[in-house]
Amino acid sequence: MVDFLIVGAGVVGLSLAYRLAGRGASVCVLDRREPGQEASWAGAGMVPPAGAPEIVSPTRQLAAWSAKLHPELAASLKEETGIDNGFHYCGAWECLPPSLSEAESHLQNAWNAEQIPFESTMPEKIKHAEPSLTLPHSAEFKTFYLPTAGQIRNPRHLKALLMACQLRGVKVIPFAEVEAIPVDVNGVIKVETAIDSYTAKQYVLTAGAWTGRLARQVGVPLEVEPIRGQIVLLKGEKRLLFHDLNEGSHYLVSRPDGRLLVGSTQERVGFRKENTAGATANLLKYACDRLPEAATMQIEKSWSGLRPGTPDKLPYLGRLGDTENLFIAAGHFRSGLEWSPATAEVMTQLLLGEELLFDLSPFAPGRSCSEETLSSLDPKELLHL
Repeated sequence: MVDFLIVGAGVVGLSLAYRLAGRGASVCVLDRREPGQEASWAGAGMVPPAGAPEIVSPTRQLAAWSAKLHPELAASLKEETGIDNGFHYCGAWECLPPSLSEAESHLQNAWNAEQIPFESTMPEKIKHAEPSLTLPHSAEFKTFYLPTAGQIRNPRHLKALLMACQLRGVKVIPFAEVEAIPVDVNGVIKVETAIDSYTAKQYVLTAGAWTGRLARQVGVPLEVEPIRGQIVLLKGEKRLLFHDLNEGSHYLVSRPDGRLLVGSTQERVGFRKENTAGATANLLKYACDRLPEAATMQIEKSWSGLRPGTPDKLPYLGRLGDTENLFIAAGHFRSGLEWSPATAEVMTQLLLGEELLFDLSPFAPGRSCSEETLSSLDPKELLHL
């Protein structure tokens, strides 16, 4: 029997295992596939800016503390594993097309409230910084520059987390899909897979879009919906973009090696992960409209991930239902990588009975979505409601 059994080896589950093992706990992590191969791997690695923890709203504490912890975590992982996860502050252009003009004042108010540095940028300044970038010539098309936006290489980060967990003694078991979670009056008895069963003092569900299915096995109806996001990766001989570009549901993320990530979609199609011709064509058109030179780039690959969506776009963090030894950390939607450091830290504190980094009540399973909750979302999420 281990101290903690974590179901789900994505960025949230591995980050939690890493923290718990660092505190001396024995940890086992199960995953239905190989570790880190679902939404955690599929994202573009953007880390939006966030305000200081002491000034943000309760529902923004997750982003604020994560923004503070990301550089520390990157340094620790590199020291322990030798793997550089690529975290750096790259800056980002936030573009508001006319269709999103009504969000401009709300967005600026949110940035000001959190003391996030930004500036309204004139076309000539953008052209000087990004010679290859083409934006619409319209007074209604607004562009802001966010200097503290960051970037991480998802696959490297997950590789580093997995290695660091193993170096700290965490047992990670792939291809161990959970088939049953028997419970009694004292809580979870064990977790059963097709080939084995596992026992622990405490259990945590961190299975992303699949967490709702697991919760129903213990009689808790939890709203976690898979939202498909498709991405296309282009490969070129030179770097065309030097800062991330966000424009409504679209984004461009450029790597120093000349690769360009083009995203993304938000599709309610259940657990279907295939890429579609229509979405790919739409993403490629967007890339070529903004970076005409992208038309000559090679299509290296495309993929999709299933983001775990919740009704209010906030994750579930805390004890699940009335089961004494069962917890959940899931439902991060588009922000799993971004919010994983603070999620792991505060969940570690909760599981060890320590004082919490911040109040978890806004993230409690079973909460109801309110207007206050929606108004306190990540400023960028306001563009996607």
